Amino acid sequence: MGENRDPICSLALNCSRRRLPSNLFVNFYNELVNEKYGSMINSGEETDADIKQTNVCEKISSSLLRLLDSEKHVLIVDYVVEVLFINYNKELVKELLPQLYSIGDSSQLVLFLSKASAFFLRLTDKLVIDQICSDLSDVIIPSILPASFSSQNDEMVVAIAKFLRNILSLSSSPVTISDPKVGDKIRELLNRLSKTNRLLHKKVAGDFDSLLKLGGSASVTVKDERHGISSPSIISPRYLESPLNVTKPPQSLIPSSINHQTVKLVRYCKNLWLNSKIMSWRTNDVLFVTKYSNIETEIMKKTQPLHLNVEAAMKDLIETAFTSFAQFVSNKQYHQANSAFNLLERQWTIFITKQLPLHILENASDMPHSIINALENIDHKVIKALKSYASDKDDAKNRGEDLFDDLPNKNTDIRHDFLKSLIMIGLQPAAVLNDFLREDQVVDIKSLATNDTVVIKNAQGVKETVDNFAQFIKDTIEDLDAESMFEANDGSLGNADNGIMQILRKFETLAATKQRDLANVFYDIFHESASSFDCKTFSKACCLMCFNMSHSLSTMFAFVNPQKFLTVAVEFVDQIWESSVRKASAGLNDESDFEPNTEFVCFTYALIFIVQVVGAYKISLIEAVSSSSSDPQNSFAVNYITKLGDIAPVLKLNSTLNSSEVLKSWVRDLFINGSISDSLMKSANVKDLAVLIPFIFKESLLAVESGSIRDVSALVGGFEYFLQPFLIVGLVGIVFWAEQYLTTLQSKGLNKDLLESIFEMLNSVLNPTTLNDESRPLHTLILRLNTVQLLRATRAFQTQAQSSYGTYSSDSEGSPKLDSLVSHLEQVARSSILYNVDSSVINSEIGYQRKDINYTSFAITADNSINSILTNQVNSFWNLHSSTYYNIDYLFALIDIITPQRFLEDMLVVLQHKATDATLSNSRTKGSDGENLFYLDYFFYFLVSHDVMKAENKTDILQYMNSTAESDLIFRKPAHEFQPTTKVEQPSDEDFDMLFGEDTSIPGNESEFNINEIKSDEVSPINPEFLRCSFAAVLHCSLLANKAALELGHISDAVVNQLTQLHDKYIEILKSNTV
Repeated sequence: MGENRDPICSLALNCSRRRLPSNLFVNFYNELVNEKYGSMINSGEETDADIKQTNVCEKISSSLLRLLDSEKHVLIVDYVVEVLFINYNKELVKELLPQLYSIGDSSQLVLFLSKASAFFLRLTDKLVIDQICSDLSDVIIPSILPASFSSQNDEMVVAIAKFLRNILSLSSSPVTISDPKVGDKIRELLNRLSKTNRLLHKKVAGDFDSLLKLGGSASVTVKDERHGISSPSIISPRYLESPLNVTKPPQSLIPSSINHQTVKLVRYCKNLWLNSKIMSWRTNDVLFVTKYSNIETEIMKKTQPLHLNVEAAMKDLIETAFTSFAQFVSNKQYHQANSAFNLLERQWTIFITKQLPLHILENASDMPHSIINALENIDHKVIKALKSYASDKDDAKNRGEDLFDDLPNKNTDIRHDFLKSLIMIGLQPAAVLNDFLREDQVVDIKSLATNDTVVIKNAQGVKETVDNFAQFIKDTIEDLDAESMFEANDGSLGNADNGIMQILRKFETLAATKQRDLANVFYDIFHESASSFDCKTFSKACCLMCFNMSHSLSTMFAFVNPQKFLTVAVEFVDQIWESSVRKASAGLNDESDFEPNTEFVCFTYALIFIVQVVGAYKISLIEAVSSSSSDPQNSFAVNYITKLGDIAPVLKLNSTLNSSEVLKSWVRDLFINGSISDSLMKSANVKDLAVLIPFIFKESLLAVESGSIRDVSALVGGFEYFLQPFLIVGLVGIVFWAEQYLTTLQSKGLNKDLLESIFEMLNSVLNPTTLNDESRPLHTLILRLNTVQLLRATRAFQTQAQSSYGTYSSDSEGSPKLDSLVSHLEQVARSSILYNVDSSVINSEIGYQRKDINYTSFAITADNSINSILTNQVNSFWNLHSSTYYNIDYLFALIDIITPQRFLEDMLVVLQHKATDATLSNSRTKGSDGENLFYLDYFFYFLVSHDVMKAENKTDILQYMNSTAESDLIFRKPAHEFQPTTKVEQPSDEDFDMLFGEDTSIPGNESEFNINEIKSDEVSPINPEFLRCSFAAVLHCSLLANKAALELGHISDAVVNQLTQLHDKYIEILKSNTV
């Protein structure tokens, strides 16, 4: 092919042999062309040497065509596409495209067109896009169309159609084709495509309708007899311009259409509002029902003003609550196989069975018939989902008791728990439960509690009624002996007869009114004891809440926002403890009077509470610090939590500049003297100990691992002091660091003896043979903070043996010390209430090989890739489902992974592409006169709900969004343009079919797209905290950045206008009463 005589061909072939990417080839190509022909070929500007430039383009075109015709290599095609459209030159395109059909191998040409089509979807360079769009009408489109389609095969027709469709999508305005011959060729293409690929023809014709304007045809006009208007099809014999005006529905149909879409939007907004309020612990508002009723009023006011009364609002709230919960559990069952979220599930249960009855008590106590009517009106699919959920939960609890029992163990579900709660607070008679159960089963109504009286057993075992409940709680907490709560042998909760223990053990059976009273009393005790530095009472309150017996802590948070509890704990750790201890120490006259146990234990309980609330409940620590009088920059709680699990290579204590001397003193007393001196104890600072103890433990393990220390008996003896009440605060850091250490240790391949020594040291603090009574609850609570991940790390060292017959054996190959540690951690996990953890992984006691424990509750897998998750969710927005495809806790976890900016960009681009891509038959959700862009309402309501959950007051977000100055909180680059690859869609299924078991992710009912490479955005620290990881910050800062770019002339008005519309849409929803 004359390779030696053609430098461009030689370069391309050499690069392809080395498999160099196309962008690298383009760099070499530019150097070659500039050296051989000068820079004018790449300038794209007219010069005085136009004839010479044309000759150069002819030579390059000839070389590129020769490459395509002679070399069947995918990289060669990539090279040509990049040269043609990245180094865009009008003359080169005009010269090459018409000659494409001279290529002998049609498959090579089809490959070129397909590669070019895919290239246009990825193209984001604004300058290149503008150059291409300016040449569409007179250069590219006329050149790409062959002289006749009769000689082209079906593959070629499809490739040409896709090429034109994708390149037209780059244009933001319709392209005018004035040449009638070109118009005839386009019609011929569509005519041929309708016989080849009807589905593609439907989409291409729809795109051409909106993106092309054809004129000059003298053919006879064909009328649509049904409507008396010209056919909207571009293949009509007489087509003059884009027929968007005739695709609008008759005006008489618009009100009906709006009402249908609005009703679906109301359902969606109520569902999302309820989920977000429950998830953010904001369901105890006295105006909760009023705010709920305002949602429908706000949305419907534009078309059908409503004035809902309290009875109607309450009935609607009940129906929506059960429907939304059924959708939640169905999503969890059918669509979320790669996650283990169950905290929101517990929050939903608390809301329906406890808080909803209280809202009825306060707003509709005189309307008992309305409550039953609301339950009777619940859709049968919702009831089926609720029964299935209750049966599955009950079977899971009793699994293994009777392998031959196929019947559910009970026929009640959450509706009956709701009724029982109403009966207990006097809103329904006991007989209503049997009336409502009907065919399910009959219960003995005499066994039902018909009031909210609390009954306990006294020391003599006699039942007695609690009269003054609040005072009883205070008195029993004061009388509680925390050490008696535990069994001496395994550390599990014992059968203490203390009144508060009895109440917490049966907490779920308490009436809603008493649960609310207990939550308020606990907060008062917690706050008052912290303020007065009553360490004993404060420690007991912390201990009881941290054990979360019968989900009591979670229920307290439903009635008293957890942010209030966390604020008290943070203020205690950061300020109250320090100042109070300083005053107490200053008043000591005799060293023998110094007793650090009580104060140090109190601090440890507070620290455990903070770690648990922040870790398990995901409550913002920064917001708590901001709400308290603490300084975020100097907050011990913030610094400790953010570094939890990391132990610095060099010890640095905050209370002294001479950290090394303090370290020497402690090492000498622990491992050499065998006892801690009184002077060292008196000078100890608990905040220093929280850092010092983990540092000593880490250095000891590393010394053993390196072989510096072989006899670990002295170390183990010293570690026993770490479990004393005044030093056990250091165990918090150890349990988090040990997980990371074990994870890295497994890959080091240490010998068995060394591992034995390491596990002996770990056992000494994590699974000690003895513990004093005061340390026992602390040790158990600290282990619970990270027991799941510790269990994952330790199990990795165990190897399962298999028999030669392929069956699994439960015998573990490993050290007794390792097995003892794993067994203890399993026991701790089984006795704990753990959220967002797969309980089957923890509680599995069968002999088969267990499923691995995940690092997090959300796993990205091949079957559940980010692309597929986003595809399903974008279809849910587009199809206007009444619930998000995945539950919001799942989606929020995904957003944290891929960042709000990436989620917003990918979702928005695909939704906009689908709107552009929609044809007459499926475009009823598109904007037209009298209609809103409903998919944007769905999408932006979700965005605003996400952000409002993080802000105490949405006016703070509104104030930020309305600011006009450049923000120093966050800076992001303008959003990248992105085009998806869509698949053919089918009409969406009904909401209930999707939500209760039908999988809408099947091919043909989704739009697949490849999201951009996930990158962590470089974001500067944001203050206030609610703007961190928010869509508000992304939209507002993008708008400010784009406005600045517009002033510099870098972007067009159209880009800023589009972003302004999205920004205004966010503000519109934020201002409404729907969030």
